[in-house]
Amino acid sequence: LHAEVGPDAFVCGGLAGDQIRFEQTYQFCNGRVYSDAVPVLLVAGPLRVATGVASGWVPMGDEHRLTRTEGQTILEINGEPVRDVWDRYFGSFDLRGSRNQFVVYPDGAEGWGGQEHYLCAPSHFQDDGSMVTLNPVIEGARIRFADATRDQVLGGAGTSAEAARAGYDGTPDAALVFSCAGRHAGLGTQVGKEVELLQEHV
Repeated sequence: LHAEVGPDAFVCGGLAGDQIRFEQTYQFCNGRVYSDAVPVLLVAGPLRVATGVASGWVPMGDEHRLTRTEGQTILEINGEPVRDVWDRYFGSFDLRGSRNQFVVYPDGAEGWGGQEHYLCAPSHFQDDGSMVTLNPVIEGARIRFADATRDQVLGGAGTSAEAARAGYDGTPDAALVFSCAGRHAGLGTQVGKEVELLQEHV
């Protein structure tokens, strides 16, 4: 996108989901239904934009290294099979709806917008013990495991909205919100409170 519209354009958004079934996603654009596509909304003009990003997940424990990865698959952490390290920390290999995730410190890798870290969600373990993730991972990157209570996840929604509102001078005409199916899975019946917190600040 930056190659097409210039490096100063602000890019935000999310990926399509299917309620954590991991089977197929659909996209909607100009009255048509697509799959395996990325619809893009381009907004131009004399715009003022402010943003806020927060998940609520808190890094914990020691720092580790992704010592062997292939695409979105982790094979080794600290030179050990990823399954062994995960078992030592969490004792469960069922990752569907799990709130156990990790944060990745990209060590200056390009493409992450200068973020200190980004949250990475595990998808599942394969038969060979490797872990497939929902986000790209970078071999050699530092990671820490992360966890969050429901209150912390809800707090992340409030923090992100508060940060965006604080960075905007005046009254905004619109707000774009990008959440995640994983947040819905973790919040359960409390998911509506996330919307209430967003409305409170924006």
